[in-house]
Amino acid sequence: MSTGVVGLFVGGRARRMKGFPKGFLRGRHGHFIVERHWQMAQQLGWEVVVVGVHPAYAHFARERHLLCLEDFPSGIGPLGGLGALLRFARNRLCIALACDMPHVAFEDLEALALSPSQAAALLPKRAYWEPLFARYNPGLALPTLKTFVEAGGRSFQPFLEQLKPELFCPKAPETLEDWDCFEELNLANKEKIGPLV
Repeated sequence: MSTGVVGLFVGGRARRMKGFPKGFLRGRHGHFIVERHWQMAQQLGWEVVVVGVHPAYAHFARERHLLCLEDFPSGIGPLGGLGALLRFARNRLCIALACDMPHVAFEDLEALALSPSQAAALLPKRAYWEPLFARYNPGLALPTLKTFVEAGGRSFQPFLEQLKPELFCPKAPETLEDWDCFEELNLANKEKIGPLV
């Protein structure tokens, strides 16, 4: 299997979660989301980096000897995280994986990694493209991102339309589930929440 890079996206202020880092919520598998994503990326055999500099994840990254990538350019939201990942990956394929998706199926992650697609981006689409469960080809995606940002672009959806992505269809319906607020979690007890470390 050719190796690439998996970027664990931990940025964002999680306003609807009252600032709680969503990667330290537990899915039904029992692990913190960020921990399980790291384990699945290890199973793929791909290098793993943390995308975003967030104090809550510093210990997690340090224990696993993971690099934390600062947004590039900074101050433009999630596109800055993608820019950092594309620059780091260079000539390797890379997967952007959000840490608010608790039930990503390994089979879907593996299929995304192994797809023979030559597209600049390969990703699912519901009502909109899902840019943080996606595989990118840096050689094709980075020049487009640079031009888009220099022209004042800040939103993923119009950027992806310019990129002309290829559609990827996960087989497990739960793969694309994401958690944006505590109400969605129906947290009855604190056992589903990890430590703020």
